[in-house]
Amino acid sequence: TPKQAAVALANKTARIAWKLMTTGEDYDSARLDARADVLGTAAA
Repeated sequence: TPKQAAVALANKTARIAWKLMTTGEDYDSARLDARADVLGTAAA
């Protein structure tokens, strides 16, 4: 359902934000795209 998709996207965004805040890393969308290609999933 649309609500489940919204919650899943919010969860993903929160996990990325938490990782960036706790490690001090910079966001690298190309790295995420490459990982998604390896796993065979969409990067979105």
